[in-house]
Order: sequence, then structure tokens, then C-alpha cells
Amino acid sequence: MELYLANFFADPMYYIGAVFVAAAVFAFLIFFRGFLPGVTQLVTFSGNDEHLRLAYTRVIWGTYLLVIIFCIWEVVRLVASWFGYGTSSPGLAWAVIGIATIAFVWSAARASLKRGNGNGK
Repeated sequence: MELYLANFFADPMYYIGAVFVAAAVFAFLIFFRGFLPGVTQLVTFSGNDEHLRLAYTRVIWGTYLLVIIFCIWEVVRLVASWFGYGTSSPGLAWAVIGIATIAFVWSAARASLKRGNGNGK
């Protein structure tokens, strides 16, 4: 047990990265679960609308989760570099966070405008 703790405190980013990899695999499986059934229906043009909406929703959620996991990973790397664990480019981290924030706000605004008569209600 002491060996694991010593290794963790020597390089915690390895173990934190492993947790992020597991979360990214889960998000990719959600994406893949929506992509595979959806792409066959698009190629054969024999699918019904309800099935394609479910596949589209899974693809969007998988993509969102991958982007969120990547943004959180960049923030964790940035904060860890302040304490001497690894290196990170602050410009890259803030650019990724800024682009992801703009994309999510734009996506939410677009969905809100699609819902109603243009005023978001």
C-alpha cells in the first residue's frame, strides 16, 4: 500500500489521467452507440424518424461528454502545472475553455430558438 501511495504522490497525473481515460471511453461508447445504428439508416434510407432522433441524441451527448472531459483535463493539467506536476500551456487551456464555452452557449441558444416562436419560450 505504501508503494501505491508513494507512486501516486510522485506522479499523480498518471492516475488522474487514467480516470479521465475511463470517462472518455464511456463517452466514446455513447457516441458510438448512436453513430453505428444511425449511419446504416442513412445509407439505406429505410429508417424511421424516431430511431434516427435517438441515434442523433446519443451522438450529440457522446460528443458533448468528450468535449467536457477534454476541457476538464486541460484545466486539471493547468492547475497541476502551477504546483510543479507536468507542464501545460496556459494559452492552450484558456483557448480550449473559451471555444468550448462559446460552442455550448451557441448550441443552447440555437436549441432555445428552435423550440418556440423565436423568443426562446
